[in-house]
Amino acid sequence: MAYELAGPPKTTRVTRKIAEEFRDMTPAPHDRPVGKIRLAVYRKAVSLGLFRPVQWGSALCLADGVTYRVNGKHTSIVFSEQEDPMPELYVTLEHYRCDTIEDVARLYATYDGKEQTRTSSDINRMFAATDPDLSGITSKVLNLAVTGMSFQQFREQYCKVRPVERAEALLVNREFVCWLDGILAGGDSWHLKRGPVVGAMFGSWLKSRKAATQFWGMVRDNEGDEQCRKLCVYLNRSHISISSGVNKPARDRTTFGSMFDNCVSGWSAWRKGFKYQPSNRRMKSAPAFA
Repeated sequence: MAYELAGPPKTTRVTRKIAEEFRDMTPAPHDRPVGKIRLAVYRKAVSLGLFRPVQWGSALCLADGVTYRVNGKHTSIVFSEQEDPMPELYVTLEHYRCDTIEDVARLYATYDGKEQTRTSSDINRMFAATDPDLSGITSKVLNLAVTGMSFQQFREQYCKVRPVERAEALLVNREFVCWLDGILAGGDSWHLKRGPVVGAMFGSWLKSRKAATQFWGMVRDNEGDEQCRKLCVYLNRSHISISSGVNKPARDRTTFGSMFDNCVSGWSAWRKGFKYQPSNRRMKSAPAFA
């Protein structure tokens, strides 16, 4: 059997009893620790009325007779804290039966990465809406910031990180997000609006905010030192060719990885006064931020 629904999903208004039941339910194997940032965001989101119906799941394990929570940890904690009268919040309840504890873990993994049917952009916007400094920034910039910060840390594996965990970086690095919004609004910046480029911008900003402002302003405007102008030209060309280079040999094809490496190399060359020549050839080792 592995796992199967014990009945059709049911959407109902949240009561304190239901919220406390899921809050106190035995967690599924491999369930993550409670995230303090996420709890704070969800509390603020409730106060702002930003929650659409959420999805909670439980599973009865036939092998040990225990009912496990497979989804709904953070929201059930937050909903159980609400004072009477409770806000009008709705939840879709799904109940499963599983043969073994391993099946419970497999069921939990099907929820992992799904955030209450929201898109990544929805999640980013909800997190930003809870912070006055971020609430006025456009969704496009927020999404770029989240992708860039994740790319800087995880490279091409960033898409495997849960959207809600990527979104937490908005609040941890709110000053960078505001800085990025200013850089992108300061001129013709379309060639900077790629996740890997923003990832390099984030890495350079962590090294020196003053230097990053100077460097990326010149790359944006095609001004300044030779390294800045060469990187600007490269980004303008690769911004177009990255989607049209499918039929090109691999060594001539622009990828997100090569775009990031070129940005880091251009930054480091500018910082150290070295010559810089963009290339799509794969680098033997990832360049470091100078």
